[in-house]
Amino acid sequence: MLRDALPEVTTLPQLFRQHGYDVVRVGKLFHYDNPGEIGTSGQDDNPSWDETYNPVGRDKREEHQIHSLVEGKFGGTLSWLESFGDDEEYTDGKVAQIASRKLEEFAREARPFFLAVGFFRPHTPFVAPSKYFDLHPLNEIEVPNKEEEAWERLPLPAQKSVRSRPSQLNVPLDTAKALIQAYRASVSFVDAQVGSVMKTLEKTGLAEHTMVIFLSDHGYHLGEHGHWQKQTLFEDATRVPLIVRRGNEHPLEWNSDRPVELVDIYPTVAAWAGIPNDPSLPGIALFEQPDSSSKQRAGAYSVWRKGVSLRTENHRITRWGQSGSLGWELYEHTTDSLELLNVATNKNVGPLFDSLSQMLNHVDSLNQVAPIAAGRVNHSAKPLPRTKPLVKAANTHCP
Repeated sequence: MLRDALPEVTTLPQLFRQHGYDVVRVGKLFHYDNPGEIGTSGQDDNPSWDETYNPVGRDKREEHQIHSLVEGKFGGTLSWLESFGDDEEYTDGKVAQIASRKLEEFAREARPFFLAVGFFRPHTPFVAPSKYFDLHPLNEIEVPNKEEEAWERLPLPAQKSVRSRPSQLNVPLDTAKALIQAYRASVSFVDAQVGSVMKTLEKTGLAEHTMVIFLSDHGYHLGEHGHWQKQTLFEDATRVPLIVRRGNEHPLEWNSDRPVELVDIYPTVAAWAGIPNDPSLPGIALFEQPDSSSKQRAGAYSVWRKGVSLRTENHRITRWGQSGSLGWELYEHTTDSLELLNVATNKNVGPLFDSLSQMLNHVDSLNQVAPIAAGRVNHSAKPLPRTKPLVKAANTHCP
């Protein structure tokens, strides 16, 4: 858990608690074993919140009906269910309901607040009401090509990252379409829940002076590169949605195409609220004018196992192993946005590779040191054991 590794850290919601805000969590924010820990606090951080809510809906009670590529395994395995009933019967529907009630309460009592709303979908298992499946007809769904030729040009660790799950290799076409449909249905379902919360924000009059940030913790493969789910250093897994609405009283004054990182959320929200935060923390306040920030960013940095990756405006460069001992990847996004042509060994791009590799090495070195503001680091901290599924796992099959 967080406090095992960083016992002295001040989280973003904790910072707002320290400055007199009413800080509330609804649903999934810190790590959850999904769906095993739905209805519990998961691996939550108690010092971060004044109040917490852990709703549970019919999607949890119907786990025994879920289709899975590995029977009885749902959270880390491709699994799905087209269910029925109203949105409010589902865990995420209940999350939206509670969040809306808290907004109404904040408006009545005129209290400053920090409300963190965590939806469980579209994490596996992909479960949503049938009406959201109807929005995505199977006959309109195309399954990405496995791109074997592109795979052959990858360093060995990258090859393994997209061929690591035997149950998700060579997924039959009909099953692949059903999975993509279920994923999109889950996205549409959550989109409706976000819309419900936003309507309440407008109705209560809070929208005028409330910052809203919508984000996810990782991207997702739906067959791209022959891979499903996350845990790669491709664009599909590392890029996330990040939408910021500063309130009607703070219109945007400039735009930027530069890559940003999730670590930017902390200084951005704190600066917007006028709350001081430790400058040793990583991240850039996004609404500062570019020239006014003392921090300059080379690109968006990602880490996965023995690989590190840097996404600049036009390129992605990935290094595997110490000093690239296990290989490199380089993609030109202006002509190869799907990252299918690794040109790292192409002599024609030698100067570009040298420049980007030096940039990545520098960024990586900076990220090896914990910021002073994080406090003491416990390097021996271990993760909690995973929650067992409701149904005992059996042999692999494709429904």
